[in-house]
Amino acid sequence: MGGRSYKIGRNVSRWLGAVECLGLPGASRLLYEAYSGISRKSNYEVNVPGLHQPVKIRKKSTDINVFMQICAMGEYALDNFAQSSKVFQRYNNLVSRGIRPLIIDCGANSGMATLWWRKMFPLAKIVAIEAAADNFAALTRNTSGDEAIKCVHAAVWSHKTTVKLDNPADDMWAFRFSEESAPASESQSGLTDTVTIQEIVEEEADWESVLLVKIDIEGGERQLFSENTDWIGRVPLIIIETHDSLQPYDKTSLNFFRAVSAYDFEVCFSGENAFVYLS
Repeated sequence: MGGRSYKIGRNVSRWLGAVECLGLPGASRLLYEAYSGISRKSNYEVNVPGLHQPVKIRKKSTDINVFMQICAMGEYALDNFAQSSKVFQRYNNLVSRGIRPLIIDCGANSGMATLWWRKMFPLAKIVAIEAAADNFAALTRNTSGDEAIKCVHAAVWSHKTTVKLDNPADDMWAFRFSEESAPASESQSGLTDTVTIQEIVEEEADWESVLLVKIDIEGGERQLFSENTDWIGRVPLIIIETHDSLQPYDKTSLNFFRAVSAYDFEVCFSGENAFVYLS
């Protein structure tokens, strides 16, 4: 009964969050499109106040769940925590000096978090990185025409290599990758090249401009933080979803906590995410 009550409470909270985000008519339309089974559209659009264009949600995908977590429940809302005041101060300071802040979205999926950051920090440059081809296509659809967002089709990793999709039959928000020996350009579909955090920063701006790095890469944090982690001390905020509960005994978060423990930090939690504020 406890588990059932929790699910009911969570669904009620999501519904109320959707009403707050979209208004009652918008939330009702969203639920109709997502759950009624009547509409035959393969995709549908949601108009979110403050966004430059409608959010495109794929039917028969996990997009609706991601939308609810980010837009309705506000799991990336920085104003939940006092420590975020320094992030906002950094943003305002950079803008006042004519420096464009940089946000890196690792595991951008269909772009919900990217659009959230776009609304929260309208003068920032956002680099959205997504490895899975279907998700990347959805990401580019949701961000097309926005010069502030650069989409990168790659897997974020600790070093340059090629990776392969391990679980193509799983939900679109759960895709996992592992290293592959063959170059992506010379092999079958399902392979992609990698990119590093250092590479993104050096191509797009400089370390002073980095505002935050968001990481949701379905266990790939084990590889990302296995080496070349000096960049951690150069960013004020890392928002990371760890996956030990979904991949038990793989120690997917161990390398991250080992790496971040070399620095002074505070951690707060929102939904499935850890907000790691670095001093």
